[in-house]
Amino acid sequence: MGNDAKFFPNFFNKDIQAKFFQWGLTAENLKIAKFRFNQSFHLVNSDNFFKEMFNDRSILTSFPPVSYTLNCSGVKYKKLNSQVINMSFFDVLTEK
Repeated sequence: MGNDAKFFPNFFNKDIQAKFFQWGLTAENLKIAKFRFNQSFHLVNSDNFFKEMFNDRSILTSFPPVSYTLNCSGVKYKKLNSQVINMSFFDVLTEK
């Protein structure tokens, strides 16, 4: 568990773990990380923001799932609708 429990205490809540487990995500196979960005973010410059993020040495060394992005020259992304701020809309899905 290490620092993950310190930075993400809710993730290790038994009820929250059960919700993740429904999707096959457990503490053993799910990698989580927290990074701070201390500059102004502008949507028009988001291409550069993502490119710099995926080339940042501190991110690459501390979060292995993105280590393959070294020398990233561009990022494709899609701006998502952010009106839904919780996962309850998945509650209608059930396993048969």
